[in-house]
Amino acid sequence: MVIIFSSPVNLIKTSRICDNTEWQAEGSEQRAPIRPSSGKHISRSLNVPVVLTRHIRMRLDAVFRRFRRFAGILIMAALCSAVTARAEKTDTLRHNASAQRLRSPHWSFTEKNGFDIELIQRPLDRTQAFFQGRGFSPDITQRIANACVMAVVARNLSATRTLRIDVAEWRVTSDGREQPLRLETDWQKQWENGAVSPQARIAFRYSMLPTVQSLRPGDWMQGMITANLNPGRRFDLHIRWTENGRRKQAWVRDAVCATPSPEETQP
Repeated sequence: MVIIFSSPVNLIKTSRICDNTEWQAEGSEQRAPIRPSSGKHISRSLNVPVVLTRHIRMRLDAVFRRFRRFAGILIMAALCSAVTARAEKTDTLRHNASAQRLRSPHWSFTEKNGFDIELIQRPLDRTQAFFQGRGFSPDITQRIANACVMAVVARNLSATRTLRIDVAEWRVTSDGREQPLRLETDWQKQWENGAVSPQARIAFRYSMLPTVQSLRPGDWMQGMITANLNPGRRFDLHIRWTENGRRKQAWVRDAVCATPSPEETQP
């Protein structure tokens, strides 16, 4: 292909069937189009900038369409991966809670198509090891463990109603005496003097059952509570919650705080 550029920019394109294409500038000395020795003569007037712009636009559109398809595939893959990871994490948490329940004494209350709660006794040594691994000193971990730590798993079995839980409204009754739980904020106030590092305090907050939480249909949560009772004490847990704004209550009866294991009592 031979292109002869001259002014004006309008060109006459002459082509030959099954042969090379030649270009001749309009307004040059040879004004007649170059005719092939054989075949039909085809000529048309073209504007070079318009043709090139249209060609570039078409190429860019094609590239953009391919990029958009590729980006869509990446986004879908990322979403599927996130959903799978969340499901695996949820299954792991549920498995851990079930395994802990099978190994330890547990008590529960279940409302049909409503609130379900399990109270699981945590051994003293396991609680101390848990918090020591998160930066607490041995004396503070012993103080926490001796406050009757219980693991709680709460579920909303309703398909349509939302539950709202405020642990500050729960009460513990032991030997005829009623008292509130020792909340996560109560512990944190004791450590404001710097006895516990900020990292350990954050770990403690995320280990405890959230004080206020809403559970949508099918939701569940787990965490620890402290009944603020001595080891071996028996108690009833009075729980309160709201269901679509309606206040409800129930009891988890005859729960028992953990006692030291034989290994812990040995000198």
